[in-house]
Amino acid sequence: MEPPRGAVGETLDVLVKVNRTEGAATPPAAPAAPTPGTPAGAAGKGPQDELIAALPKLEPEDKTPKVPSVIKMRVLRELENGDVIVEATRASTNEWDANSIRAVSRIPRLRLASNQPLTTLDLVDVDWYEQQGANTIARESSGWEDEYSLRWAGFEEARSKTAIELENKRKDLQKVKDRLQDRIVNMSKERGQIAAERERVRKLREEAEQKLNELNKKVADQNGLIEQQKDTIQKQQALLNEVSSNPDKAQKAPAPDAKKTTPPAEAPQ
Repeated sequence: MEPPRGAVGETLDVLVKVNRTEGAATPPAAPAAPTPGTPAGAAGKGPQDELIAALPKLEPEDKTPKVPSVIKMRVLRELENGDVIVEATRASTNEWDANSIRAVSRIPRLRLASNQPLTTLDLVDVDWYEQQGANTIARESSGWEDEYSLRWAGFEEARSKTAIELENKRKDLQKVKDRLQDRIVNMSKERGQIAAERERVRKLREEAEQKLNELNKKVADQNGLIEQQKDTIQKQQALLNEVSSNPDKAQKAPAPDAKKTTPPAEAPQ
C-alpha cells in the first residue's frame, strides 16, 4: 500500500481553482470593411504610417499576471486530528531588492485521505504574508482567495544590476524612438504644407501666364494698328509731296463744294 499523503516535509501539488466566475466576455467588434478598390493590407497606410511601423519595437513584453495551474506546498507539521499545515514560499533578493511571498494554510485529513487531486478549494485558514522592498502585506482568510493566485502569479523577481542597466537603456531608446516618431509626424505635416504651397504657386503661375498671353495679344493688335496708321501717313505724305511739286495741278483741281449757310432769321420785335 502507498503511504498516505501529508508526511512532514512532503511537497504537495495543489491545483489552482477560481472561486468567482466572471461574466460572459464581450465579443470583439467586427473589423471595418475595406474600402472598395483598396488593396488588401494597404487600407489607410501612407508614407508616415509605413515609417512609424518600421521603427523597432521597444515596449516590454506583456507582464499581465496569469493564474498558475499548480502551486507546490510543503508540509510543515501534522496536527493531532490528522490535518496538516502546509506552506508555499517564493523569495528573490539582491543588493537592492528583497521580495518574498509566504502562504500558510491547513488541509483537512479527509481531503488527504481521498485519492482526488488537491485544489486551492481544499485550503482553509490561510495566512498570507508578502514583502516587496519596504512594503509589507499581511492577509488572513478562511479559504484561498483569487487575490492570492494573482499575487502569486505577479511575483516580481528582484532584478540584477545588469537587468536594471538594460531597462534604463531601453527607456533611453524609447525616448529616442518617441522623438523620431514626432519628427516623422512633423515632416509629414510640413510635406503637406509644401504640397499645398506648390499647388498655390502653380495656380498663380497659370493665372500670370494667362494674363501675359492676353497682354501679348493686345500688343500685337496695337502693333497692327500702328502699321496701318504708318501706311496711311506715308500715303498722305506722298500726296503732299506730289502737290508741293506741281502747284498748278493743285490749283486746277476742283475745290470742294462749300456748304451753303442760311442767315439766321430775325427775331420778332
